[in-house]
Amino acid sequence: MKYGLLFPFAFLCLSVIAYPKTKTTKPRQPAGPVVMQQTLTPPEFPGGQSALFSYVMNNLKWPKNKNADSLQEVVLTFYVEKDGSLTNFKVVKSLTPSFDASVIQLLKKSPKWIPAKRGNQPIKSKYDFPIRYHSESETNDAN
Repeated sequence: MKYGLLFPFAFLCLSVIAYPKTKTTKPRQPAGPVVMQQTLTPPEFPGGQSALFSYVMNNLKWPKNKNADSLQEVVLTFYVEKDGSLTNFKVVKSLTPSFDASVIQLLKKSPKWIPAKRGNQPIKSKYDFPIRYHSESETNDAN
């Protein structure tokens, strides 16, 4: 009988020891004022994406491709300054040097952009600008 009570008692003691003790605590309140993250508004061409698309389509001279029909792509990066001007152009993916230069010239002549904003303050920001188009071969243009 001694051992009959000893086993359940030992099991009870071990089970109490085995469970971790959780301490309930209140969440800490911040010591100072809470700073909310300000929203970032990206830069924008005047009139939005559709106006930018129209501006490029109407003013850029597209190169002819002597090969078969294909999808062409040029990728530029530049900065939109606080005043909306565009600076620091860099060609990330080139088509031809002359076409790359014509894209940069077109963007330099564009109206001032609406700069990016953090909160209500205009900030300088980087803009990635891909141009993709489906070129037609010169042989198709003759017909």
